[in-house]
Amino acid sequence: MNFWGVVNGSLAALPHLDKQGGALINLGSFTSDVAAPYMGMYSASKQAIKGYTDALRIEVGMDRRPVSITLIKPAPIATPVLQHQRNLLDRQATMPPPFYRPEDVARTILYAAEHPVRDLFVGGTARIGSIFGQILPSIADAGAVSFAQRIFKTAQPPTRRPDNLYEPSMPAATHGDTHGHHPRPSTDTALRTRPKLVAAAVAAVSGLWILARLSRATDAERDYSHED
Repeated sequence: MNFWGVVNGSLAALPHLDKQGGALINLGSFTSDVAAPYMGMYSASKQAIKGYTDALRIEVGMDRRPVSITLIKPAPIATPVLQHQRNLLDRQATMPPPFYRPEDVARTILYAAEHPVRDLFVGGTARIGSIFGQILPSIADAGAVSFAQRIFKTAQPPTRRPDNLYEPSMPAATHGDTHGHHPRPSTDTALRTRPKLVAAAVAAVSGLWILARLSRATDAERDYSHED
């Protein structure tokens, strides 16, 4: 369902988008670019989503269809995914922190619906991890080998609860257990999806720089007058 749900959903949506234009937004993961240990099948499905979305974007462009296609690639998000998945490890499975808020994913999807863009990360660690994994893959693999036991497993025994592998096991929820890691807002996402915030930050930094320069110039003039 992870892959075929995206494929079937895309094929169902495109005829409607062709009529008046619009945005097709598919949800991948940072594992679309960098595989995660203990999550091989999940990583494979997300990389398949990336390959399909990239190919579909080219095909849509070749046909000059009025549709933008975006792939969203989140870092670990504080949803109930850790409660829904089936855990076959000897300890409780987790994901490497930091965890970001589900609201950041929703904001990114909304941004993609209003601004044609090829792909978007959610969370600065997703962007950094993707770039690092593609530029220095051997070093990234070595790091995963060294730290995977600590960042993908907790010290707690596994919780054997009903999972969502074949059917829903619990009521739907937005937020889930992050094993002691407090979800945090994504500054990278806020800057990417809020241009006015970026403009305000640039203006503030520029203002502080100008004030610092004026202050130094005033101090220099004062010191010069004292010397006279």
